[in-house]
Amino acid sequence: MLSVELVLGNPAKNGGIDCEQLRILLEYDGQRVAGPGTSGWFEDELLGLQTQLPEGVFIKACINCLYSDYSPYGHGLFGGMMCFRNLKAEYLKVTPKAEFWSIHGRQDRFVQETYLCPEFERRIPGSGYRG
Repeated sequence: MLSVELVLGNPAKNGGIDCEQLRILLEYDGQRVAGPGTSGWFEDELLGLQTQLPEGVFIKACINCLYSDYSPYGHGLFGGMMCFRNLKAEYLKVTPKAEFWSIHGRQDRFVQETYLCPEFERRIPGSGYRG
């Protein structure tokens, strides 16, 4: 079970909000693991959870998929991961940003970090553009 608490602050004079706090809690097999709650990004909070999990236990979702990546243009708080399951071999050959542009815009779809499709494969550290 993944629990998310997102606190949005008060309206700010510039039309935005004066603060944003994100906390994520993962409960599995009687264990509870909390994200650091300091980054404000689902990406960093989920990866922070992952570092606390025992060897061999991982979050089975697009954040850890071998074929997902963020745009080099950046992304928002949640979502916007590109799924390259349609270009698996091509995607895995890409490492520097200069090569990434050859597949950018050709992704299968955009997904959220917590999405899971039947083609999930766990990310191997150092593979693909995101590494």
